Amino acid sequence: MPVATPRSLRTAFDAGSFDPVYVLFGDEDFIKEEVLRLLLARAVDVAMRDFNVDLRRSPELDAIGLRGLLEQLPMMAERRVIVLREAQALKKAPLAVLDQYLANPSRDIVLVLMLPADEEVPKSWPARATTCECKPLSEDGVMKWIAHHLQETLHGSIAPDAASLLVSHVGNDLAQLAGELDKLLSYTNGSEITTEAVQAVVGIRHGETLADLLDCVAVRDAARALAMLPR
Repeated sequence: MPVATPRSLRTAFDAGSFDPVYVLFGDEDFIKEEVLRLLLARAVDVAMRDFNVDLRRSPELDAIGLRGLLEQLPMMAERRVIVLREAQALKKAPLAVLDQYLANPSRDIVLVLMLPADEEVPKSWPARATTCECKPLSEDGVMKWIAHHLQETLHGSIAPDAASLLVSHVGNDLAQLAGELDKLLSYTNGSEITTEAVQAVVGIRHGETLADLLDCVAVRDAARALAMLPR
């Protein structure tokens, strides 16, 4: 079955194309949740979401409960979406139900199997599902994510030097970055986020980030490190 990336899934969802089964795994939980939110937004009309979306924790499901979910038809909609979190933790009986379903999945259902960070995909799943590994982003990837998140989700923008300063402080923690961007956009009242805004809201300056402090320690520049520490 296909091996997808978060970007290719976004493109497919925007085009209204959905596979019967997805496996979302990897160490970046924030990206998994982003992919899931977009899938729900594109796959099921918001007015019918209460009837056609099931979000479940796998350890709480028994075989009868899972079979009932997988056999239920969409209600006044083209499809249903079933999300099983911690899918690797299914007990033996419901796991047998899932294995049987994966051999012939319904075209009326989009099944999403989500795995926590550090969990490996069971060996039989990739051959019967579309898998997508959600990895932590590189610095360049984080910069692109910031621009995309601001444009598509928050409807704002940020100056390149301000984005660089923010990343130098926060790193590639997307959940923290999302929170900081939301605060920054409120601070600028929807205008472009500038370096001055980052300095005011996040409390950092070029040359005075945690990374800069660690660089000073690494080269044994005690005087500069101690001067920077209070800030």
